[in-house]
Amino acid sequence: MEVTLSDAPKYKQIMRILVSEMEERRMEPHARFYSESELKERFQVSVPTIRMALKELIQDGRIYREHGKGTFISPPTVRHQVLIVGQFQESMPSREFGIVSFAQSLISDSAAYAQPLMPVPMNSQNFTEIAADLKHYYPNAKGVLFFRDYGVVKSTSQFLEDEGIPYVFYGSDSIRQEVEGRPSCFYPEAKIIDIGLTHLRERYGDEIAFVFNSHIRVFENRAKLYFEWMEYQGLKSEVVKLSDAANLYDEVLHEEAFNYIQKLRGKVRAIFCVDDRFALLFHNAALRAGIRIPDELAILGINDYPFCNMVYPTISSISIPLFEDGRRCLEALLSQSQSGEVLNPGDSRVKLIHRRST
Repeated sequence: MEVTLSDAPKYKQIMRILVSEMEERRMEPHARFYSESELKERFQVSVPTIRMALKELIQDGRIYREHGKGTFISPPTVRHQVLIVGQFQESMPSREFGIVSFAQSLISDSAAYAQPLMPVPMNSQNFTEIAADLKHYYPNAKGVLFFRDYGVVKSTSQFLEDEGIPYVFYGSDSIRQEVEGRPSCFYPEAKIIDIGLTHLRERYGDEIAFVFNSHIRVFENRAKLYFEWMEYQGLKSEVVKLSDAANLYDEVLHEEAFNYIQKLRGKVRAIFCVDDRFALLFHNAALRAGIRIPDELAILGINDYPFCNMVYPTISSISIPLFEDGRRCLEALLSQSQSGEVLNPGDSRVKLIHRRST
């Protein structure tokens, strides 16, 4: 590497050259670093100047010293954050199942970058309150990933753009128009419905019911796409609309599912649920009613949450690959941060995960 020094303090220039070299060469943690004499000879400066540069690198967490042994490369430390903003409880973000896989992809992928990243989940309301002063609250934030909440994108994106803070929206394409022109990664709802209904019809015929509620706009859109698909195929629609309870673990919904499952018995051969949590409701209700899955009733969900593989019979689901999508969103975010180039992560590659319930 050619070494050039400008009018900036020499120790600063040396420090930047060494940081660049560490990142380009991806030096292994705990590998021996250059000695003072080696650096003095290389840069043709005084020992105090070299010591000032090394001191900066130590304070920045790049290197460490062991008395009597030498100077070594530090293991990666978290210096930057990526805020993940969505409608979930900040004290228990894991209750929003999707956020776990999404955040795990950031943690996993950040190990490949020179500067590891720490995902910081934040409730949409709290983020809205601090968006105008985000750089003061989170000076080390590399950017913001909006997780499924388009409303907060509309209300805060101007603040982020004014401050030059990169952001990417991730969510359903049913609200594509709401975030038009902004960096986004969508999962294709029409394809999700087509994959699910095609699978159920091929295996169980035309008697397919759709289960949903109107708790969120995405659920209503999936029901609309179900109607359109069935009408296009010339088939009769059968829908089960549950109460619009925000808490999908509400006992009222369990009783509704149990009552509906008995009414549908013998009338439909398969149930396509708007979300895996509804699939679990009807899975439990069917077992409670003595209905055999899938011999008497097949059940299919959407999202492929972890619990689908933890119950028996295991639940088939249309997978929205959150881990993969989180990785692509991170790449797009870092591209904005590092080069200013706005990359389009593209649409999510959804697919059927076939298990015992179908």
